[in-house]
Amino acid sequence: MTRMDPRLQAFNELVAMKYQLYNGLFLGLPFEDLADTGVQLPLFANACREKLQAGKSPLEIVEQFFKERPGKIGFEAKMRFLFKFLQLGGRAGGAFRRLEDAAFSRVNDVEAPAA
Repeated sequence: MTRMDPRLQAFNELVAMKYQLYNGLFLGLPFEDLADTGVQLPLFANACREKLQAGKSPLEIVEQFFKERPGKIGFEAKMRFLFKFLQLGGRAGGAFRRLEDAAFSRVNDVEAPAA
């Protein structure tokens, strides 16, 4: 069995696992008028990944994503969904950075002399 680098192990324990937990909580938050935003975001991310690899344009990807959703979604509702996706992404990114910052001195040897 290969021994994991202690810094990587510390990162996984102090940052990665906590981020997964917090991100799951963010995705479960109810948003005004968009109760399933947290459910839709991972579906949207997968659609973006797959369709970008297939050579689709961002506009084609967004239009196709909303066509595949049940019911008719108007332009303003689409914009609200996309805005909420951006908000969730920003919150998740901010949480990751804060977790990294908080764990920096435990993941890195800050007491080592400068090279």
